[in-house]
Amino acid sequence: MTEAEYVVFDHKRDALYDPLELLTVVNPETGETLDVTIAKSYAVSGGEHAKNLQLILARNEHDTRLMYAARVYLSKKRVVGFMGGHSLKRDSEGYLSCARIARAFTRLGFVVLTGGGPGAMEAAALGAYFAGMEDSKLDGAIRILSKASSHLDKDWLARALDVVLEFPRSKDDCEKYPSLGIATWLYASEPTNIFSTKVAKIFQNSVREDFLANHTSHGVVFLQGSFGTFQEMFMVAAAVHYNFSQAPMAFFGTQFWTESVGLYPLLQQLSSKYGWSKRVSIHDDEQGLVKAVAAASHAQSITEKSNL
Repeated sequence: MTEAEYVVFDHKRDALYDPLELLTVVNPETGETLDVTIAKSYAVSGGEHAKNLQLILARNEHDTRLMYAARVYLSKKRVVGFMGGHSLKRDSEGYLSCARIARAFTRLGFVVLTGGGPGAMEAAALGAYFAGMEDSKLDGAIRILSKASSHLDKDWLARALDVVLEFPRSKDDCEKYPSLGIATWLYASEPTNIFSTKVAKIFQNSVREDFLANHTSHGVVFLQGSFGTFQEMFMVAAAVHYNFSQAPMAFFGTQFWTESVGLYPLLQQLSSKYGWSKRVSIHDDEQGLVKAVAAASHAQSITEKSNL
């Protein structure tokens, strides 16, 4: 394979991806999808260590165009980000809580922004997906998804497709309850979830993380995760500290954040020292978290209007 053949993506693309578009079969002989084809070419060509300048420039142009489209998509919207572990299982209480919290925010008119992958990211996108439906339908969807609870299960995607077929979303719901996933081909083991309304899937994970940290304009919900989630926590904290963001930071799960990893007490101490402790809160109650962030968002909107 030549270097030119590694460019199997449209680097002039100006539109966000539809989740199912990434599942388009581009190789009938193997059944390989567009998503898998791009992921394979990315890995074979050296991934983030690619040495061909034309290939690197093509990837960068693709990512720049997708990030611009993402900014336009979120323009003038109240955005709440969800950050949590990719390994959160579909049959866990944390997954259900995340989905219900995201559904509540979406029904209040917020746009859910995630990292586009499995686990907590999928749960948040799923909650937004079901915002326009009866509550019982989300429960039914999770029962189906739980048959392949881990993203490592071979039927993980098949069960998600079952949900989409069983509970199709209307065009009106897609427009009224939008969500966005910012995914990456860097993590080949993390499949893109299909419940986001739109997906910006890019090559540069650093660009992805920066976007997530700086475009959660009206709040960030942190759920149980590992070092990727911890990194995002500090990135958002830095954005808040340096006044690039006014977003409140809401943590879900007192035991995990205070005892298991001990990061919330540290953030509480630092935010108090530097004068922004009111932007940080921790919760075990789903509705309590939603109310706290929504109230902070309302106060933020009043401040922004008064400064016009």
